[in-house]
Amino acid sequence: MKILRNLLLPALGVALLGFAQAGDKMMLDQPAPTSKDLFAEWWEGDYALGDWGGARTDLEDKGLTINILNASEGWYNVSGGIETGGNLVGYWEWGFEWDFEPTLGWKGGSIVVDGNWYYGGLPSDELIGAFPATALSSYESSNAIRMYHMYFQQTWGQEFGNDSNGANPSDVPGYYLFKIGQFAADDDFLGSVYMGLFANASFGQYPKEAGATAAPAYRLTAPGVYFYAQPVEEWFVRVGAFSGNAGDDIVSNNGFGWRWGGATGIASFAETGVNVDLNGLPGVYLVGGFYDTSEFTAFDGSTVNNNWNVWFTIDQAVLMQSNGTDTLVGLSFRMVPGPSNNRNPIDWGLQGAVVVFGEPWGRPQDQFGIGVANVNFPTETIAGNLNPSEDQTIVEVTYAAQVNPWLTIQPNIQFFQDPSLATEDAVAIGLRVVTVF
Repeated sequence: MKILRNLLLPALGVALLGFAQAGDKMMLDQPAPTSKDLFAEWWEGDYALGDWGGARTDLEDKGLTINILNASEGWYNVSGGIETGGNLVGYWEWGFEWDFEPTLGWKGGSIVVDGNWYYGGLPSDELIGAFPATALSSYESSNAIRMYHMYFQQTWGQEFGNDSNGANPSDVPGYYLFKIGQFAADDDFLGSVYMGLFANASFGQYPKEAGATAAPAYRLTAPGVYFYAQPVEEWFVRVGAFSGNAGDDIVSNNGFGWRWGGATGIASFAETGVNVDLNGLPGVYLVGGFYDTSEFTAFDGSTVNNNWNVWFTIDQAVLMQSNGTDTLVGLSFRMVPGPSNNRNPIDWGLQGAVVVFGEPWGRPQDQFGIGVANVNFPTETIAGNLNPSEDQTIVEVTYAAQVNPWLTIQPNIQFFQDPSLATEDAVAIGLRVVTVF
């Protein structure tokens, strides 16, 4: 943490000197009011707080992008589970990314700093009785304000299909990214093209299904290093190493509860994938895994060393929109065949989803999705569950309406078969409203 502070504080000082010029320009170069419809300008803009009188654009020209986001959710358990009733929760995220090139002339270099705050209850615990890795909302966490990301990153080459990357594409064939600092493993590993639509935590990134490591993942970050390489458009590989213990998800952990040394080892991740084109239908097929050298407590109370997991993910477009370049219908499938040993609360997890984009009904940015997830428990976990079933199944049906560039409204319904901490199946409805400020 001290190293990060010593690196970031001088950089921020330099940034403030450069950004001060943008603030001066805002004060001296205010545009005169026009007859343009100001409401339409605001409604169709990128941010709910607008452009701050041009200051936001000026700052972005200087390399500083401000990010503020809120996700407000309401959940109601219609039947079954622990008890019927509702719960209101929410999530704030704020921070910035500073691109070094406009102010320092450093191509491809940047820093990212942000924090978050989850507030409200835990509807999955209080209403459903779902296993923690299958929470109603992927945002659920302890009620805490936390520092989340603090890292430096450097890119080389050019992202395929992206002409705006900071590095000169003629310098290096392919695209490469390196980052170091405090961040989460699930920022980069075990992602999915289409499963990100869904609210349930089962469809989130990273093998939380297996409960197999305390390495950093949302809700917590920890020091780590990461490298991504895509030498050709069709193939990529990524590797990373992190502290094996990001700490406990408790109110007093404000983002720096991670540990080094002692029983904490190193959690190493690797993933490789291919980008395919099946007669004009794009797809991504990947395989990955991790190995954690930390100490773990086995079901019998003994201390055991090391843990591991693997996963396979397929994202495949099956129909394209009329423009021939954007997906109309996409399918996702993921299998996390966790090791059946004496330390993991889940044997394996499966997720599948179909996502349809809204072009047929005139809303190409909207998405409709149906997702199914299943987790299977070992005998030791079943013994501690209230429900004696050997597995738990979740079905989610959702629709994300992109109202404008900064507002998304997403209703959904979720069905829980055999929730592990309740004796009855449950049906819950919810509404997520995401606002980019």
